[in-house]
Amino acid sequence: MTRKPSPIARCFVLLLALVPLPALAEAPPSFLRAWGTPGSASGEFNFPIGLAVDPGGFVYVVDQFNHRIQKFDATGSFLATWGTQGSGDGQMNFPTFIAVGPAGKIYVSDTQNARVVVFDSNGLFLRSYTAPGAEPMVPLGIAVDADGFIYVADPANQRVIKVHPDGGSIAATWPTGFFPAGLALSPLGRVCVVNRDASQVEVFDTAGTLLFRFGAFGSGDGEFDWPYAIAVDPQGNLYVCERDNSRVQKFSAEGTFLTKWGSPGSGNGQFNFPDGVAVGAAGQVFVADRLNHRIQVFGDLATPAAISTWGRVKALYRD
Repeated sequence: MTRKPSPIARCFVLLLALVPLPALAEAPPSFLRAWGTPGSASGEFNFPIGLAVDPGGFVYVVDQFNHRIQKFDATGSFLATWGTQGSGDGQMNFPTFIAVGPAGKIYVSDTQNARVVVFDSNGLFLRSYTAPGAEPMVPLGIAVDADGFIYVADPANQRVIKVHPDGGSIAATWPTGFFPAGLALSPLGRVCVVNRDASQVEVFDTAGTLLFRFGAFGSGDGEFDWPYAIAVDPQGNLYVCERDNSRVQKFSAEGTFLTKWGSPGSGNGQFNFPDGVAVGAAGQVFVADRLNHRIQVFGDLATPAAISTWGRVKALYRD
């Protein structure tokens, strides 16, 4: 004979049914395309690292060991390149990160030259500057706000430097964790910094007040192993690249884990030291896949840039 559950047990099951389940993480974006091979010719890379996307959809990539910047359209078609190794005007020495500022100016962390170099969007050298004051900087992450203030992560001095638009004086500095690397500005008026050695993201206001931090060492959701680069989308969501976990994680503006993608390898959607990330106006996510010497692009397959490919896939399975 089947034993019927008691009234207490039935009530318990009913209560469990009424308890809301945790929300599922959102689906990761789809792989859309990739470009790049090892080398020094146009469109080839020798350890790509930082990258940025301007409002027109043009993509700027720091080609680190070629000591140059390369410019592409959103589909990966090569447009221009500039820079050679050195310390003269327009030259760079192992540059790392890059940002787009007002009027389309391009700001590059010329790391081994301990300076920031500024170009127009076609590569014309405009100026360079070092950190005002007695302490030289070693610039990594860089961002520029709508008013032209420049924010630089300086791991040598464990700080963020906020520089006036003319580059001649410091507006503010504030301490960070052990090794500030990537840096991005949020539309919420926040400065988001990857603290590489503490496996955390630190979030400040633009005056340097720490608002909150999140993350811990590990490979679980919301954990980090050698995080390096960060980007912010127009909604304030955060994207963090991790070298040793070979992935990108997406978080809400308040640091809540949303989704992740990537695994070690060289196939589509796999990474070998993802060291740079940027988000375009259409929501596509561009990742510098450093040791695979390529750029990968992720997003919604329904976006205009992917409609033709999506249509061909559907045609293969048409009844």
